[in-house]
Amino acid sequence: MLHPRKFNESPVSKILLIVLLFTSILTHGQNTGTISGQVSDQEGTALPLASVTVESLNKGVVADENGAYSITKVPTGTYRVTAVMIGYTKQTKDVTLGAGKTAKVNFALNDDTHELEEVTVTGDKSDVQKLRDQSLTVSSIDVVPMQNLNLDVNTVLNRSTGIRIRQQGGLGSDFSFSLNGFTGNQVRFFIDGISADFLGPAMRFNNIPVNIIERIEVYKGVVPINLGADALGGAVNIVTSDNAKDFLDVSYSYGSFNTHQAAASSRVTLKNNFIVNASAFYNYSDNNYPINVQTADPVSGKLSPVQPYKLFNEQYRSSSGWVEAGVVNKKWADRFLVGLIASENKQNRQRGRAMVLNPAGEVYTTSEGYTPSIKYQKRDLGVKNLSLNFSGVYSSMQTMNVDTSSRIYSWDRSFTRRQFGSTAGELNWYKTMFRFNDRAVFATATVEYTFADKHTFTFNNTYSYFRRKGSDPVASQYSESIAFEEPNTLQKNFTGLSYRLGLFDNRWRTLVFVKLFNMTANLQQEEGDTGIYTNVTNKKAEHGEGIASSFFVTKELQLKASYEHTSRLPENYEMFGDGLLQLPNIALQPEKSHNMNFEILYSKRLTDDHTLGVEGGFVYRLPENIIRNVAVGVLSQYQNLARARVLGAETSLRYSYRRRINVELNGTYQDIRNNNKEINSYPDPLYLDRIPNTPYLFGNAMVGILSPRKGESQWQVGFNWATMFVQSFYLQWPSQGSSGGKFDIPQQLSHDASVTLSALAGKYNLSFSCINLADANLYDNYKVQKPGRSFNVKLRFYISKFRD
Repeated sequence: MLHPRKFNESPVSKILLIVLLFTSILTHGQNTGTISGQVSDQEGTALPLASVTVESLNKGVVADENGAYSITKVPTGTYRVTAVMIGYTKQTKDVTLGAGKTAKVNFALNDDTHELEEVTVTGDKSDVQKLRDQSLTVSSIDVVPMQNLNLDVNTVLNRSTGIRIRQQGGLGSDFSFSLNGFTGNQVRFFIDGISADFLGPAMRFNNIPVNIIERIEVYKGVVPINLGADALGGAVNIVTSDNAKDFLDVSYSYGSFNTHQAAASSRVTLKNNFIVNASAFYNYSDNNYPINVQTADPVSGKLSPVQPYKLFNEQYRSSSGWVEAGVVNKKWADRFLVGLIASENKQNRQRGRAMVLNPAGEVYTTSEGYTPSIKYQKRDLGVKNLSLNFSGVYSSMQTMNVDTSSRIYSWDRSFTRRQFGSTAGELNWYKTMFRFNDRAVFATATVEYTFADKHTFTFNNTYSYFRRKGSDPVASQYSESIAFEEPNTLQKNFTGLSYRLGLFDNRWRTLVFVKLFNMTANLQQEEGDTGIYTNVTNKKAEHGEGIASSFFVTKELQLKASYEHTSRLPENYEMFGDGLLQLPNIALQPEKSHNMNFEILYSKRLTDDHTLGVEGGFVYRLPENIIRNVAVGVLSQYQNLARARVLGAETSLRYSYRRRINVELNGTYQDIRNNNKEINSYPDPLYLDRIPNTPYLFGNAMVGILSPRKGESQWQVGFNWATMFVQSFYLQWPSQGSSGGKFDIPQQLSHDASVTLSALAGKYNLSFSCINLADANLYDNYKVQKPGRSFNVKLRFYISKFRD
């Protein structure tokens, strides 16, 4: 086990020291020049915000309000320079640059007829295309066109095939993420390749606004080696903007239920390629929407008819800010950044996981965290085509659960007091002010080498260390022992190696890989009420392997297939519990699964105006040792209980007319069944029964309409419509109970609409949105009701250059 005092002796610390030494290396000058010019349309009208890139250097800028651009400190030589702009066809020109010279390259762009995802900001086109072409089953969601809308990451993902996100309530509430049948920690989440678990309490996907990100990568099945994850069946990686040009992006929105959301991000480039990145967001909502509930008579216990009540203790607040500073495009580093993230949130809790007869009126949870980070990237590291990518963070987080009230609330906000001397809280058996003090380290390093343009080797090692210590000044009055008085620790290490081969001019790409997983968990367990603690250890070593291949039958048609045997190690709260209602289980075993994915992708420009895209996928999975949270009396515990069989299919259809009209239809079917044949040598009566409380059929329909730019202000009007459908599904096991007495979550259909006004090519933006237009009753986990119809307005200001 790695103890913090021995951290300096670990391999991770050595990597950190090596990276830090790079900062002391002196850089040497080189012969450079400047490429500058103007970007306009065919009529000579300037195109602000056009992106101009020197392709081989992956270096670019964004044109200013007059369409002018300037790329400085370009090494002498011959280059291909490309200009792209949303709504126009990209244009590429060759230029030869001499030492100390300025080469003028002007662009006149035509109206665009290409697909949306192929014309975005600097660097995004190539990244999106690389993702589409690789052999893994992965989709890349271009978020740039959505940045004027009042959306968070979860809303964007929930409209994608294979994904179902079920939220427990309004803004900031807990949610369950499902990807092709896998849920919770079986799917891993990242921000710029760093595990989101280590980035602070507010860095949750239902908090992060779309303004501050560029695209979302969704891996459905095999997770690439470079993410360093023990995912059982998929991963989501948020990618923030990597453009090295100055910009400022500020937005504010106000909506129903007194909801306020603000976001800002910026970048400043100084002398000697020194850059500063800064981003922040703030969310608040009363979440006081009406729900339909039953109440119980305090004397007879008789239930009343269902009637509407407004929530009164669901307020939520979160905020986060982070800053990075460092250098780019140096001889010793393509990118070296040191950063700090600070975040906090507060969530009032009126309900538990399900609707309750007596709600809580004063229970809340607070958390705060600070996370310093370091990032280093270098291509051609001493050898051409050898690259290194390193990221490391240290996280300090505190979480406090407060349940100290002696009141018994009703849904109408009235209350009575518990009898004198009662030690019970509103939701817990004992009054509590339980605080977690967590410390964590996360470090990941990826080395990649390519030769002959066909063979690529990738090696990754990812290390994490987690330590939790607890205290509770209130509960200590009633109990001699407090959970986590003695620290519990969890140490994990991931090592992966992959080989990628491209044949027939990269039309056929194949990836083979092996993965190693190691874990050491230490739980300090009290022997009865003696106050004596003993150390209980759980050590596990698992492995995974697989293959993924893709083939371009034609330029428009691509086939993909993959197989993987993989494992997922238990998380800290699954083994350690929460110190309140969640019991520990240090003996948890890793989850395992055999996963197979098949996919077909077809994309064709039918004419100069019409583009069609069709995708279809099939998944087959056999997970075992599934970690599920089960009831143990009035408490609960994570246990290895089940095997399952997952059969799934998904499809999507996209149509675009000159990028002015975009239509998408998608649907997902997933048949997830219990695959346990026996329990304790007896036949399992639930064998092949469908897993309860899990949607099996859902889909989305989306339409976007964008007008041409008009007048000198280049104003535009956009309209977006989204419809979500979820088929009804059973709350409990389908084979149990009488046919007329089964509880289900009813069929759901909801519609969202928005109108956006934009001027000066995206500098000023105003959007109006309506969520759940028909005010339908919508439910998620355990039939918890979600908000009804809501409205919001969003203002956004964006400039790409705010200094000379």
